[in-house]
Amino acid sequence: EPKPGSFLDNFVLKYGIEDKAIGTSKQHRINSICRYLLADENQENDTIKTLTFDMVKDIIENELSIIENDIIYSSRRESPKQYHERYPKLISLLRKDGYTIENNELKHQFPQQIAIQENEVYTLLKKYNFLTPLGHLNQAIENHTNNRWAAANGQLRPYVESLLDEMAAKIFSGSDLKPAGHPRRASLATCNPPIIIENLNEWASDGKGFFNAFYKRLHPAGPHPGLSDSEDSTFRLHLVLLGTSQLLRRFDAYMLNTTI
Repeated sequence: EPKPGSFLDNFVLKYGIEDKAIGTSKQHRINSICRYLLADENQENDTIKTLTFDMVKDIIENELSIIENDIIYSSRRESPKQYHERYPKLISLLRKDGYTIENNELKHQFPQQIAIQENEVYTLLKKYNFLTPLGHLNQAIENHTNNRWAAANGQLRPYVESLLDEMAAKIFSGSDLKPAGHPRRASLATCNPPIIIENLNEWASDGKGFFNAFYKRLHPAGPHPGLSDSEDSTFRLHLVLLGTSQLLRRFDAYMLNTTI
């Protein structure tokens, strides 16, 4: 058992989760807490979400304080590593979920909706067996997590392209199914109800609609992914999650309506 007054004991008491921190060792207790929080991962439970954020914020800011003191009072010739140098993968994961560290504080960089959109996208991709888009998205997120920005970017365009192609293939058949690529994307504005809505300026024959531009933004330097940095790659990933979650919701409603 952890010694009385340890960080874990104080942490558990602070957040009132003594009954959740069950186990015969420190690691067992931590695992129990994680299971409690993750069990509600896909539920609309604001209390759990707020608790999770507060706990993560507490842990990260405690570590930031330790690192800052280490840097200030270090007697070594070389300064100790900064937080982003010690935990590069964690920084990438935080960015992906819409968080940033500023002035030694964890803050929301984007609306919390980003993480919700990602869960929704994965749920609907699996529901309709969109395996090729799912594979591209998995690779994009894996590369982003490991700071391989260009590789992440290179998977986002084929994710969107294959997703829209496969959506059209499930809606249309025979001679109504257009060739893959631009013709299929355009056809998603013609079904009833449409997946891409022209009246909302989402699609235009002159290429100036929102999703026309959305697709072009994923490859501004041509068909190759090109070089990138964390800011641009994170922006592209969030843009894709937000955009395709909207399309997947409409597609899901279309399929439910046509099969009733």
